[in-house]
Amino acid sequence: MVKRSDGTLPALDLRYQKKNTTDVLFLGPSRIGLGISSDTLWEEYGIAGYVLWGSAQPLWNSYYLLIEALKTQSPKAVVLETCAAGYQYEYQDEERQIVNTCALQPGINRWN
Repeated sequence: MVKRSDGTLPALDLRYQKKNTTDVLFLGPSRIGLGISSDTLWEEYGIAGYVLWGSAQPLWNSYYLLIEALKTQSPKAVVLETCAAGYQYEYQDEERQIVNTCALQPGINRWN
């Protein structure tokens, strides 16, 4: 059982969000996962934000998470943290690849 809060849990928790309740969707690696507080956005600004992130998440991970999120959410804005564009690798270590993709729903998106 995966016991990490990054990667897996944000994608799993997305399944329990009511349809079309996200105003802003945030995607990216830990800089966005640890730097954005959806609680603060809601409490101080009334913005329903959702953060889909995983440690050292490359852009292709964010892409497939975005596809997954758009199956149930219609955000007004999507924020993509782009530091991953400067990574010197396309894939993370095997452990992070598993953590960052295992919560995708079974189907063509996960296969891709």
